[in-house]
Amino acid sequence: MAPKAAHSIRCVIDEAIKCKQTGEKKVTAFNASGHGLLDLSAYESYLAGELANYEPQKIEVPKIIP
Repeated sequence: MAPKAAHSIRCVIDEAIKCKQTGEKKVTAFNASGHGLLDLSAYESYLAGELANYEPQKIEVPKIIP
């Protein structure tokens, strides 16, 4: 499982535990998508302190007027 999906599942579990302790009823939704193949190498680089600081190019997006 990709790290991002695992984090979202953990957050949902933590919220469910809080609700059980307080008696609060809550509907919690989350999305787990993607294959994680690229995520794992980036996560490994991050943990090793080797992840490059990258800032994407700023581009101007034209407005579309119907």
